[in-house]
Amino acid sequence: MTNFVPQMGSNNQGPWNDFENYCRSLASQGKEIYIITGPVGNIGTIAGGRIVVPQYTWKVVLILPNGSNDLQRVTRSTRAFGIVVPNFPPLNSNTPWRQFRVTVDAVENLTGYNFFSAIPINTQAIIERRRDVQ
Repeated sequence: MTNFVPQMGSNNQGPWNDFENYCRSLASQGKEIYIITGPVGNIGTIAGGRIVVPQYTWKVVLILPNGSNDLQRVTRSTRAFGIVVPNFPPLNSNTPWRQFRVTVDAVENLTGYNFFSAIPINTQAIIERRRDVQ
């Protein structure tokens, strides 16, 4: 169970699925995408208390042109952002994933993780605080 968490249908079949499809479309356009995903929070348990139901699900993405030497391809204009999707009612499965977009910094603050730490600190700071608008 390291690759899935309990999600509301309106999350998993709505914005979460739409965002995964969006990432696939970027990959089919020749982009390389680093994707990190996980749960945060606890709104209860299932399976006799053995499995936590997360309050939110999140992803962060770093989008690069295809190529090699990934770190050399990261610039101050590299696109990086996150989404944080509630895993509790009311969540409409028709809500566009873009409404859940946040900065990478916001996901770091929520989770306590430091994403993309191999990127030079000045570049990392710029791309992680930028708001995505595409």
